[in-house]
Amino acid sequence: GSKRDRDKLLELAKDLEKLAAGDGNPDQNTG
Repeated sequence: GSKRDRDKLLELAKDLEKLAAGDGNPDQNTG
C-alpha cells in the first residue's frame, strides 16, 4: 500500500541524510 511505500521512502531519506552527513555506512545498515 501507499503507507508501506511512504515508510520505505522515509527510511531511504534518513539513510541519504546520514550519507550526506558522512555519518552512515551502508555496510552497517541492517534495515
